[in-house]
Amino acid sequence: MKGDRVRLPAERAGLLMVFSSSDKMAYGLMLETEEPLRIGDVVKSP
Repeated sequence: MKGDRVRLPAERAGLLMVFSSSDKMAYGLMLETEEPLRIGDVVKSP
């Protein structure tokens, strides 16, 4: 259909090491990236 939006599957953008976490916040360090990161990118376990 014309004008329909297509949602693409997530792609790996880099490697993040989480070094401190609590119930409401976590701190992490980006170790490497394969492409620029943006606000709203999803972080999950490999």
